[in-house]
Amino acid sequence: MYLNYQEVDFKRVHYGFTLGVNYMDYDMRFKSNSLLRGEVAKVQPGLNVGLIGEYRFNKYFSVRLNPGFIFGGREISFSQPKKDAVDSYSGSVLAECPLLIKMFAQRNGNNRAYVIAGLNIKYDILSENHIHPESEVYIRNDALDYSLEFGVGVDFYMPFFKLSTELRVSFGLVDVLNHKIDKENKEYYMYTEGVDRMNSKIVSLLFHFE
Repeated sequence: MYLNYQEVDFKRVHYGFTLGVNYMDYDMRFKSNSLLRGEVAKVQPGLNVGLIGEYRFNKYFSVRLNPGFIFGGREISFSQPKKDAVDSYSGSVLAECPLLIKMFAQRNGNNRAYVIAGLNIKYDILSENHIHPESEVYIRNDALDYSLEFGVGVDFYMPFFKLSTELRVSFGLVDVLNHKIDKENKEYYMYTEGVDRMNSKIVSLLFHFE
């Protein structure tokens, strides 16, 4: 079999870019004395864009930076006994900079499987201390989030570049709910007050061009 584009396997450092789609979720925990409950009721696809810088240790291990932006949102349905459910939209534009270790399998012709894992730091550009009930925004995220990243993928060697498809899952390590939002409107502050903690979860399908 003819082997496509072998140069990338012999470069110590190489670069590329990422495009992808994502689905955002929350792991929500409510205070024991609160009757409020909620969940992400509608899954809305978002967009990932980023750059790649990879340093190759040997033919089985490399480390990569994959900085970029994640655009997406979540629609949370809050409920209480004997009351109608209330939907709150939570939109995010996240600047991220994951540091990842990539472990390769043996190349099989023009394909090669891999696993990837690491840490990520994210900054929500839309974070603020004000809610907007007129736009159905009743809660807000904190700006900073830290997460563990895990993924599996396959490298496809094309004649002039390498295309990788990757399924990556991100598990937030900290409470991202902004508990310091303004309390001017007590009717809507209850949605923040009833939540004990809220951790981010993101599933992404990524396409890397290297």
